Amino acid sequence: IFDEFYQVQVNNNQEGIGLGLTLVRSIAEAHGGQIWVQSNNDAGAIFGLQLPLVDQSTHDETAIDQ
Repeated sequence: IFDEFYQVQVNNNQEGIGLGLTLVRSIAEAHGGQIWVQSNNDAGAIFGLQLPLVDQSTHDETAIDQ
């Protein structure tokens, strides 16, 4: 489900192009984080996203300030 253009075939009323979770994974990994999913066959899924904390004392400027 984290692959580009992947879509689960549940019904014919689906919209989208299958890039949402791929983008989330790419952004999370670019920031040293991760995303995961726990599937429950009858009740959907639980998604998790973890990003590391940044020590502000070691970062004087934000990307916007640069």
